[in-house]
Amino acid sequence: MKTKLEKIIAKYSEKKYNEGNYFVGGGLAGVKFESNRHHDAKHDAGKLTLGKTVQMFKTAIGLDIELIKEIINYAIPNMEWHHAGLLPKAYGGGMKKTYFLNSSEIVEIATNWNNLIEKLEISKNEKRIKLELEKNKEQRQQEFFENFK
Repeated sequence: MKTKLEKIIAKYSEKKYNEGNYFVGGGLAGVKFESNRHHDAKHDAGKLTLGKTVQMFKTAIGLDIELIKEIINYAIPNMEWHHAGLLPKAYGGGMKKTYFLNSSEIVEIATNWNNLIEKLEISKNEKRIKLELEKNKEQRQQEFFENFK
């Protein structure tokens, strides 16, 4: 019996996606307040929004949404994005961004899920150690200057 991650891999390994939608052109699509490229990506069978991808992995694995999102952002730091929707004026106005993952990125994440969790933990640990060293360095400098007075 296949695991849920293996089912995701099987499903998205077969899906083709539009690799470049620059031919679609800029501007707004139809009635909704979204860009033409966002509309094209949203209706591409080989692409999912970040939110839908997170939900899919939550259903498959059952981890916390924030952790899944963190793992996906770690795995694919430069996701495809397109403008859609309006931001309130309190947030500066303009258009929001919707992030998309293509089928090959989804397969890559599902295939390497356990490795990604380990690498993310290592990366977080390295950042924590670096921050502690910086803090210690600043403390030592402060102590040095205080002793020098």
